[in-house]
Amino acid sequence: RAINTIERAQQLGLMTDPRTNYSLVTIYINDGQPGKATDLLHAGLRKGAIESTSANWRILADQYRQADKPFQAVDALAEAAKAFPKEGMIEQRAGDILLSLEKTKEARDHYRLATQKGNLEKPYVAWQLLAYTSMELEDWDTAQKAITEAAKAPEFQKDQQSQRLKEHIDSTVKRLHDEAEAKQKEATEKNKKSV
Repeated sequence: RAINTIERAQQLGLMTDPRTNYSLVTIYINDGQPGKATDLLHAGLRKGAIESTSANWRILADQYRQADKPFQAVDALAEAAKAFPKEGMIEQRAGDILLSLEKTKEARDHYRLATQKGNLEKPYVAWQLLAYTSMELEDWDTAQKAITEAAKAPEFQKDQQSQRLKEHIDSTVKRLHDEAEAKQKEATEKNKKSV
C-alpha cells in the first residue's frame, strides 16, 4: 500500500523530494525486492533525486549483491569512487566483493587504495585484508608491511586470528630472507673456489 501510495503521488508530480524517493527505496528493500530497489536507487543517485552520499552508494552496492549482481555492485562502487575520491570505505567494499568472487589480485588493488585514501571505519581491517590478499598472491613484502600497520591498532591485539596471520607472514618472510641469504652465501663461496 505504501509503495502504491507513493508511486501514485509521484505520477501526479507530488512527493518527489529526495527524502521520499529514498523512503520508497527502503520500502522496496524491506519488501524483499532488491532488484526494484537498485533500479530506483541507482537512477536516483545519478539524477540527484536521492542524495548522493558515500553511504547511499554503499547501500546500492549491498542491494546489487542481494539481487545476486556482484559485478554491478563493483561497477556502482567504481562510480561512487569517482564522486568520493577520498573515501576508502568505497574501495574496501569493492575489495570485499571481489574477494568473495575469488578475484584476489583485484581485491588486493582495492584494499591498497582503501589504505591510501583513508576515511575508514576500522583502518586496521583494511590493512589486514591487504596483508591477507598480498599473502595469497605471495607478495610477502607488501603483506608484512600491511600486517605491521594493522598490528598498531588496539583491536588487532585482541584478535587471535589476526595474531596468527601476523606470525605466519613474519615467519615466512624470515624464512625466505634466510633462504636468499644462504643462496647468496653459497654463490659467493662458489665464486671464491673458481678463482
